[in-house]
Amino acid sequence: MTIYLIRHGESEHNVDYTIMEHIHDSEHNLTELGQKQAKATADFLKNVVSEKNYFI
Repeated sequence: MTIYLIRHGESEHNVDYTIMEHIHDSEHNLTELGQKQAKATADFLKNVVSEKNYFI
């Protein structure tokens, strides 16, 4: 069995912690780098996902 642990890409508050003072954590957008990281993860998963995989 192979287990992949995936986190979100870089978000605005990862770059500027003061954003947390004004914006709820669930409303933080990904940075340009974070969007590239998410795309790279999606591209990777396209090659490993099969009908036998489970996502939790």
